[in-house]
Amino acid sequence: LYIHVSTTLTCFHLTFIFSLLSLNNTKMKTPIHVTNPLLLFLLVAAFLSAGPSTAVTQQLLQGFVATPDPRAKDFQPILTDSTGNFSLSFLRVNQHQLVLAIVHVPSGVPLWQAGRVGLLARWGKPTQLIFNGSLVITDARSGLFWSTETDGDRVVLTSEPNLQVLKGRDARNSLSSILWQSFDFPSDTLVESQNFTSAMRLVSSNGLYTMRLGPDFIGLYAKFKPGGSNEGQIYYKHGALEAKAQIIEGHGPILVRISSDGFLGMYQNSSVPADIQTFNSYQRPVPGPRRVQIESDGNLRGYYWSGSSWALDYQLIAETCD
Repeated sequence: LYIHVSTTLTCFHLTFIFSLLSLNNTKMKTPIHVTNPLLLFLLVAAFLSAGPSTAVTQQLLQGFVATPDPRAKDFQPILTDSTGNFSLSFLRVNQHQLVLAIVHVPSGVPLWQAGRVGLLARWGKPTQLIFNGSLVITDARSGLFWSTETDGDRVVLTSEPNLQVLKGRDARNSLSSILWQSFDFPSDTLVESQNFTSAMRLVSSNGLYTMRLGPDFIGLYAKFKPGGSNEGQIYYKHGALEAKAQIIEGHGPILVRISSDGFLGMYQNSSVPADIQTFNSYQRPVPGPRRVQIESDGNLRGYYWSGSSWALDYQLIAETCD
């Protein structure tokens, strides 16, 4: 197989391209002669624009390093789940900065972000994502941005999605243990199957509002004064109705979880919820994942993926002031 071209560089690239094509077409018996200058230009441009390989993997092993790609527009996938619906990505913020985030690929919406609100690295080569047992974001100029502070063997993203650092290299090894997981460090969003406990908090993207759990209630808190208390002041409280199960003092803390049946349930040491906040789609199947998010106006809202957009399905504060 050979190609007649005018330059050595073009000959190399086109020979490589057509060699790959010939491997998939065993009936190709004759040499390929490319003499049309326009065709040569288009083929070489397409090859060169593809740039270096940026294949997305389903597992990160020790020694992995990734840097931001200047060609990526909104987010740059690094690690994907088995369905391809979610990815651990560099997410662009203000064009020239980034956060490490779990992104819902069809919509580009982040469901989790590493580190505290406002912790932004530069979108450029000084920034690196490294896995050396810990998953680390570092910048040669600014130093360490964020780390899982673990000694793991691999990193995976489950289909919930939950980012996990695991001890044990073999995915089939039942002895693999979870050293760290993003489910334990939510940002502003909860997803199905994720337990939200009294040790956690959701923080809105502007940093002004938080959701936390009390002994028997869901509380929304706000920082009404700049530089005020980190705890903020409570402005909305939803107590458990305890219709099917009671919350008993001294029997452990409560947790909140999104059910696939379309409700936000409050539990204490039982599979029976002490309280449910029903969604509009209650007990109806939906085509995609569900999520609940504390938003920049201080309300807690629930959504499901319709296949083309996130449909509003729930509001904790049903009526808001204009």
